[in-house]
Amino acid sequence: MVSEAIRPWGYAPTPLLPKSILRVLGHLDAPGSVKDILGERATLADLESSIWRKVDRVSKVCLTEIVDLVRKQVNSIEQVVIYSGQPLSQPIEDLPFSTRTKNAVLADTGQLHASYLKLRDILFVRSLGIRSAIEFSCLLEAAMLDTTAFDRSVQPEKPRPESVEPSFPKISSAFQFISAWAHGEKNLESLAYALPEPLPDWPQEIKVLWSEIGEISTKDLSGSLVKNYSVPNLVSLALDQIDERLIDIAIERIFVVDRAATLENLGEKLGVTRERARQLEKKAYSMLKEIFKDKRFLPVKRRAESLRSRLGSAVLVEQGIFQDSLNWVVSDFNEESFDKKTSAALLLWLAGPYRLSEQWLLTDRSLLTKTIDVLLGLCNQRGFIEGEVVEGVLDDLGINRKHHKAWINDIGKFLPIDNGFIHFQGGMLDKAKALLQYYDNPMTAEEMLEFIGSGSVRSFRQRLIEDPDFWRINKQNQFVLADTEGYDEYTGIIDEIIQEIELCGGQASVAHLIEKLSRVYGVKENSILAYLNTPMFIRDEYGIVRVSDADNYINVATDINKSSACYLCNKGIWIWRIKIDEDIMRGSGRPIPNAFAKQLGCDIGKTIELITDLGAITLSWPLTSTTGASIGSLRQVLKHFTASQGDYLFIRATTPNVTFIFLKQDLVQAENLNLIKLALLLGCTSCGTEEEAIFGIATSLGINRETKEAILTEARQKLVSKGEENLAELIQRPNLSVDDYINEMSHLF
Repeated sequence: MVSEAIRPWGYAPTPLLPKSILRVLGHLDAPGSVKDILGERATLADLESSIWRKVDRVSKVCLTEIVDLVRKQVNSIEQVVIYSGQPLSQPIEDLPFSTRTKNAVLADTGQLHASYLKLRDILFVRSLGIRSAIEFSCLLEAAMLDTTAFDRSVQPEKPRPESVEPSFPKISSAFQFISAWAHGEKNLESLAYALPEPLPDWPQEIKVLWSEIGEISTKDLSGSLVKNYSVPNLVSLALDQIDERLIDIAIERIFVVDRAATLENLGEKLGVTRERARQLEKKAYSMLKEIFKDKRFLPVKRRAESLRSRLGSAVLVEQGIFQDSLNWVVSDFNEESFDKKTSAALLLWLAGPYRLSEQWLLTDRSLLTKTIDVLLGLCNQRGFIEGEVVEGVLDDLGINRKHHKAWINDIGKFLPIDNGFIHFQGGMLDKAKALLQYYDNPMTAEEMLEFIGSGSVRSFRQRLIEDPDFWRINKQNQFVLADTEGYDEYTGIIDEIIQEIELCGGQASVAHLIEKLSRVYGVKENSILAYLNTPMFIRDEYGIVRVSDADNYINVATDINKSSACYLCNKGIWIWRIKIDEDIMRGSGRPIPNAFAKQLGCDIGKTIELITDLGAITLSWPLTSTTGASIGSLRQVLKHFTASQGDYLFIRATTPNVTFIFLKQDLVQAENLNLIKLALLLGCTSCGTEEEAIFGIATSLGINRETKEAILTEARQKLVSKGEENLAELIQRPNLSVDDYINEMSHLF
């Protein structure tokens, strides 16, 4: 029978220090003896804490004397019976040794075996050393018979095979350890959360029993063992081994994820030099690394690993996932635990360490580049990668699954499209290439901008037209990549007409040009006819079209007397009226009467700069324009006059500088007399009476009549001929005979 004095390790109360050691400590006269330092009731739990620091204060001579005295007593004991399976049948790594002792035991496993052990073997193992020998003796006392009950004549009883009599205390101890782990490390309330689900083929009564086991409270069952797995307890135990100053340095320099305190500031705070602050930081870092190599702190490291699995290798700081995870990792810390904020920072450091990059916490600053490189390597020839493949890559890289979409968006080099992504990097034209490569179909500038984002359609389309890597293939402004099989480049109606005329030997019929361009490029017949009527082409009475030479442009009608909104001022200078709208306010150009363009000095096919006191203004008359001449932005002029929409601006064809007349719409709307209102709109802005208005109307329209009736009658005729019937209505119709009325209206027939 095995004596009841056996106390299995991990099941019995915490063992005392070997009585044999304490029994002789009082005979030592050395100051600071082990007895004075530890006390007679010191336990192995004391040795697991910082008590070894105090033991280290005892001189080596003192410890040697202790061992010598102990050796004299234990040498009389031939053997020590180790209770079967407690503790040396477990792997050495599972025993609660210090790292130093564990390494020494592992070095002599042949001598220190589990069945029968001689105490003198322990004390004579050279690699153990004095400190480890004492620690090992403490452990043995928890599992062996009382050493005072043995002498050489006593033969120990062999332990019973486990197959004969099961070790029920061992089973109970196992559940106790599981409970300690579940409650201390995982913060689980009952065993049900720690045990696996019952197998489907278990009988119902066994499942019920298993469920009852699961209802056992982990806190009640674990008892004092919970401290071995309690993360708050172990964090406190770990940080208790570090000087408070070093902990402060760790908080300021090691645990931080964003901007660490500078060594200069840290030195000033601690009252040391920058170099000394650096040395202290290095020491703090080394101590932390060394402490957490100790397997006693594995629960802390596993808690940190759980935090890492929650956060992943990349997590958005501003999202609730990060803060919720930090709250969770210290949720079982209380007032007696080490500072929660510091503990959370420590666990986050052990989990990563993490560093802040913009709004992301990353374990690797090169993670963004790695993601891009991997995804690019998986894209097919069209630059496409399946969405499921992307998910797998991000999972493999440890990106938090809830942040996959945000991570891809922040990369900014891949566009979600058709259940996948395409490589979408660079400027607008690079992205246009990616779209055309993926879809392999013509696209308009508008369609591409829907993917690319904001931008001016007109500007983007022009860039596509000018870039040799793209072909515009029709009048609808669809584009393909250059040299795409099955498509011809469309360079514009004018260019295509010229090219087709050249292919036909220098001349082509209107019918042929309409048929070819509408069929190949989708150009409408009316558009082709409109461009054939520009100064660029000559068409004879047989419908044959040739390209104009520089000397034989068709004489475009430039009768300024019949040009709308063009009038004479009192000095014989022509003026042109513009009503200000939103487009002009924005700076857009607009068509200008060809006749007035000639007055300003611009001929067909020319572009000139109009010189004004308010800056230069561009005036152009392209050969290929279907609308004739056009004037550029007038924004600086309108800004000078503080103009608003609805106001009027008159451009005066004066030399050498062009000048302006400005008219507020309020002045026109406030005028009650129609003739004065008409005179204002014709550029006579200084008239105040009806007589002055009539004189101004006659001057503006070039009328040389003596009577009011004659002037107004001819004024109506000229305004109608200019296409300004709305202004003509401001003149009251005179009482005319039938012959006079027919004469007045003859210009309409």
